[in-house]
Amino acid sequence: MTTLRPTLEPEPEPLHAVLARLVHHVLNGPVAPTTRRLLHTASGGDPQLLRALVTSALADGTLVWQSGRWRWAPDLSQASRTTGLIEARAFTMKPDQLAALRTLTATGAEPFAAVTQALGDRTDPGDATDETRLTRREREVLTMLGSGLSTRGIAQRLCLSQRTVAKHQEKVYRKLGTSDRLTTVLRAQRLGLLKPGA
Repeated sequence: MTTLRPTLEPEPEPLHAVLARLVHHVLNGPVAPTTRRLLHTASGGDPQLLRALVTSALADGTLVWQSGRWRWAPDLSQASRTTGLIEARAFTMKPDQLAALRTLTATGAEPFAAVTQALGDRTDPGDATDETRLTRREREVLTMLGSGLSTRGIAQRLCLSQRTVAKHQEKVYRKLGTSDRLTTVLRAQRLGLLKPGA
């Protein structure tokens, strides 16, 4: 007579191990530790989201192969290069060209805008502090950022150098706790510093 032994189910694999294996599989190579942590944290344990983040970053060139590892390098991405080209030429572009560029670049901005909106929904609009008080010049720069002007365009409007405008932008970013134009404009709208239609 054969005795049936109960089979023990194997312990489930820890989520971080599953994600690490998925990152390694999708990228087909070793990943820099900081990049791996960033991807794990951003995905929140969702393999589909992780795969989408990795594949879109590969397509954009944000994930680059450096020193025998995959690394997150947004400054080297195609999006970053395209942004620089658009900013350098924006002031001389015709409205129909800008409208066409908006259509072509919307796909990259949509995920970022979704995250920014989600973060904004969790931020108390009344959290403006003394640190967010802007000077008159910083408010002018912020208003023009909200209108979509490039650094060069703002410099020409205010009769300032691009370097001076960039310094004002940095101060606005620091005071609002942001690091780019879109987030800055959205945050300024939530704080009542810009009209929502900007």
